Amino acid sequence: MLTRHRFSLKRNNDGKALIAGNCHMKIDRFPTELFHLLFEYFWADEILHSFSNLNDRIDSILKSYSAYRINFQSIRKSTFHLVCKQIRPEQVMSLVISDENDTTGQSDLFLSCFQIEQFTNLRSLSLVHMKKESLHRFLQNLSNLKRLDSLSFDSSYRKRIFTEISSTSVENKIPIQINLPKYYPELLSQLKYFSTCYWDELTSIDFRNLRQLKLYSSTFHRVNDILYHTPRLHALTLLLEYFRGFHQIQSCSSLRKLTLIISNTEISMNNIEQLLQNFPNLIHFEIKCLSESVDMSFVDGYRWQRIAQSFLSFNFFFHVKDFLNGQNLDSFRTPFWIEDKHWFIAAYDKCLFTVSVTDFGFPFLTLSSSTTLYSTIPNHSVLYEPQYMIFQKRISLTNTFRFTSIKSLRVDWNDSFKMLSSIVDLNQVEVLTISPKSYHLLADIQCHMKKLYLLNIERKTPYELHTFEDEYHENVELKQIRSLNVGSLAYSNGIIYDLNKFSHSFPNIEHLNGWPIQSRSDMIYSIGQFKQLSSITFYVHWSLGDQLRCSEFRADLIVNDIKEFLHRSAICQIDFISAQSGIPERIHLWLGEELSNRVSSAYQRPRFEYLRPADLV
Repeated sequence: MLTRHRFSLKRNNDGKALIAGNCHMKIDRFPTELFHLLFEYFWADEILHSFSNLNDRIDSILKSYSAYRINFQSIRKSTFHLVCKQIRPEQVMSLVISDENDTTGQSDLFLSCFQIEQFTNLRSLSLVHMKKESLHRFLQNLSNLKRLDSLSFDSSYRKRIFTEISSTSVENKIPIQINLPKYYPELLSQLKYFSTCYWDELTSIDFRNLRQLKLYSSTFHRVNDILYHTPRLHALTLLLEYFRGFHQIQSCSSLRKLTLIISNTEISMNNIEQLLQNFPNLIHFEIKCLSESVDMSFVDGYRWQRIAQSFLSFNFFFHVKDFLNGQNLDSFRTPFWIEDKHWFIAAYDKCLFTVSVTDFGFPFLTLSSSTTLYSTIPNHSVLYEPQYMIFQKRISLTNTFRFTSIKSLRVDWNDSFKMLSSIVDLNQVEVLTISPKSYHLLADIQCHMKKLYLLNIERKTPYELHTFEDEYHENVELKQIRSLNVGSLAYSNGIIYDLNKFSHSFPNIEHLNGWPIQSRSDMIYSIGQFKQLSSITFYVHWSLGDQLRCSEFRADLIVNDIKEFLHRSAICQIDFISAQSGIPERIHLWLGEELSNRVSSAYQRPRFEYLRPADLV
């Protein structure tokens, strides 16, 4: 296995590429097979940014390489065009297309450059945040791709119920149908991995080769019909709104791994036991219940021990109905848990979860100043290493813990940065949500959190953002931040924030979400303040009348203004207050580089930091 050593590429006097580090050697002396092995670790755009135009031999290797993995999520529009220009379809093995807000309209742009059936070597395809019309344009010709064995496509609002606990919108409960054409069964029967939220029309399709399946569904109803047609299924992930219809599931002896994520339900241990009886050969089990509706029978280590005897891995996260204390964990301190399985349990407030180095249970954890965290870790010598954690004020821990690998952190912290860093290794944090009480941490963040790239500025009232503007902007310059979210409250009041202050504090922002506007002139001015901007989401100010909104914020007018005044191309998508009203509420823009500097700026800042030309370091 190769490890990622940090080094850069330089050129000597004759233009040959060298590796700069502890040694100097000509990289073009490496065998082609070594380049191919190295390329397996990186996305296509990272490879092109790092190796293009070094010398003729390496350019030749890039042109002949036939296993590129392309991920177009959150990518710059200029980089998108660069990849599409330099890589031929038959060279692509894996492809991710995204119509999310920061790359809005990407699927249409992609299909204007290629036909999906040209990707004859494609093994894996993922279509993210796709509308039904765009999905059909991709899916109708996929049956021609005989090597495709992994397919994923989803709908954003169907996925949202599993990332937002409080989501109860009616729209989320509407079944989705895509009217599968008659040739889809031929395509689906060749897949080994399949992930979708469009499940209603899959119940009669023969998935004879399917090994892994991920479904977004409302209940267990009709899942049984799908399992009947998947005789070789090894891993099943179900993202359910309700734990209903589980009694209809029939025995599935091939299943080895089951993951359940349930958003809104009443559930009991009896339900779990009855369900698991249908999977006699299960050895990996994960379950997460997001709503606070789990009874105290789940806090019974003896009962779980009987269920989990044959499991090789077991993870859970539960919100129970009553507050927990250290005594609630006594049943999880038996030799079975501690010595045989080495499975450790933690609890705080009403949350009960397994201690794991994965991020399975942690997107919604909140620790307040009054919270005590209990754990079954013996002698407390094992470091607790979740990927996500939320802190509020000072943490009261029963023992000495240090969280060493947290990547996503929320702070409502009025103590010192030094105190926070004694509890969390802040050098590992990549995503930070910060409240007004924690704004004082920003001065230290700019020096000590080098991996931080996404910042969410949180506030309870719109006026609190002025605290940041007035007190911290002059002393803070967070050059490492690439994505900034100022939240929807920014447009719900009469305050207009000072863009000069924000652009000073965040000079390298590529993605900005939540900025309020009252006119197209505001949009042009806002975009112009952030020189590295790749995408932006605007909120139309609440004070504008409906008629003015409709006349002022038309996609064609917005795109023309950006081209005329900023000399940039743009793709525009408008979200309306409702589908029927046609009144603009949010405006998403995916921006191109300045038209006069498009080629050179594509190489301005590589995303791949490990291998890059020395003149870009």
